[in-house]
Amino acid sequence: MVYKCNQCGRTYKKKPFGDCAKCGAFQDFSEVSDFGSNVPSRGGSAAKGNKVVSYDTSDFAQPTRLSDVKPESAHDRIKSGFSECDRVLGGGFVKGEVILLSGQPGAGKSTLCLGIANNIASSGKKVVYVSGEESVEQIAIRGKRMEVDGDNIILSHETRAESVIAYCEEYKPTVCIVDSVQTLTVGSVSSAAGSIAQSKAVADMLTLYGKRSGVVMILISQIVKSGDFSGSESIQHIVDATLRIDLDKMSPLRFLRAVKNRFGATDEVGVFQHVDSGLEEITDPTKIALDDDSVQGASGTAISMLSEGARFFPIEVQSLAIPSSLHNPRKQFTGVNAGKAHGICAIIDKFCKTELSDQDIYINTVSNITIDSPSCDLGLAASLITSFKTLDMPTGFCYVGEISLTGAIRNTSVTTKAASEAYRLGYDNIVIPASAKAEVEKSLRKQGSDLSDVKLYTVKTIADLNKVISNKGVRNTDEQELRKALKKESFAQKYGAKNTKKRTDVEV
Repeated sequence: MVYKCNQCGRTYKKKPFGDCAKCGAFQDFSEVSDFGSNVPSRGGSAAKGNKVVSYDTSDFAQPTRLSDVKPESAHDRIKSGFSECDRVLGGGFVKGEVILLSGQPGAGKSTLCLGIANNIASSGKKVVYVSGEESVEQIAIRGKRMEVDGDNIILSHETRAESVIAYCEEYKPTVCIVDSVQTLTVGSVSSAAGSIAQSKAVADMLTLYGKRSGVVMILISQIVKSGDFSGSESIQHIVDATLRIDLDKMSPLRFLRAVKNRFGATDEVGVFQHVDSGLEEITDPTKIALDDDSVQGASGTAISMLSEGARFFPIEVQSLAIPSSLHNPRKQFTGVNAGKAHGICAIIDKFCKTELSDQDIYINTVSNITIDSPSCDLGLAASLITSFKTLDMPTGFCYVGEISLTGAIRNTSVTTKAASEAYRLGYDNIVIPASAKAEVEKSLRKQGSDLSDVKLYTVKTIADLNKVISNKGVRNTDEQELRKALKKESFAQKYGAKNTKKRTDVEV
């Protein structure tokens, strides 16, 4: 017999007094059988003291030759009804697959699962939806808003894992959804619901049943303040796939990512949008990430390619640089890392001899989508330069590349793929690092281009980018006059009217 902590599961040969050495739980130990001494050896027996205990191999699962096992093909997968979700899963659900789904509060975990349940139930298959957080009436309210057809969806408000298995045995569903793991308990574990021991026991029990019965188990999990999954880390090792819904409170988009996936890749990303009727998949994020066509090419705007896993879609960066009347000019950034934006402003000031340090600068992205990929640096710099110089660029320009603190334009691991995707979307003027030219040309030829229908502008430094913009941009005279007036007014407020004429003689 050994003593096990009911919170973290650590075992002790002697009953400890006081706190658990691992998790600090006070006097929360249970006496359990020590099965370790009776584990059978390869020869079918185990040593126990001075005795040898024999085992009958018929009691164990019989092994099978690998050549005799016929795995399911891609078309045998169970479709979720969301192409974006199937993309992340690797083509759909595998029979008996166990999935752990997590995300911030309000990210749409329950909404996504109810949408999946509706899609699967609409095809004639049964779905068991067990919630320990909401009553069946509350789930029905969401279902009515989402226009869910609930004939093949069995709802239950339950907090016992044994009952979940009983429902599955009775109704024989294709998919079982548990919302959430932290609300369920296993009767043989004495700790409270939501504890590490209970969460692990629930995941163990439901995973074992899923593998034995072939039911797809979707386990919704909560996350802690740090953003990590709640409960034991071992749960992520037990399940087949771990999915996470990421959201930005300033943006309507939701990104579904795979942290772990035994039956697919982990670099795919599903894009959804939260609407009144639930989660709506966005198969073409271009419509969300770009402004109206009439605005594209205007001074202060630039298109770059945002990398989300293995996917790329264009993102529009908008910048506004105007003369400031303040001794400490305003700098406001939305969707862009402030440190990155300040750094690029300093690089442009040093190597392009601009006056961005004296400007009020505002930067944002369309739909407030956060960009943190280094390949978007070039687009951010281009939007700032065109705004400062009041230059309108021809439509069809796209900028891909990273900017170093030395002013050099560097190639990134995604430059070639991003440029190829930009070409596929119809951008025929692509600005790239000079070091990536050969790779990009090779990739474009594979896509069927003879390079006569696309113009590649190669830049080595930020000064080269400045030259490209100055040569190809068209002076916006209206904005230029407005900028001169703002500069004159700002100098008057900052230095006094008597010095205004002298200081505004400098060409903008």
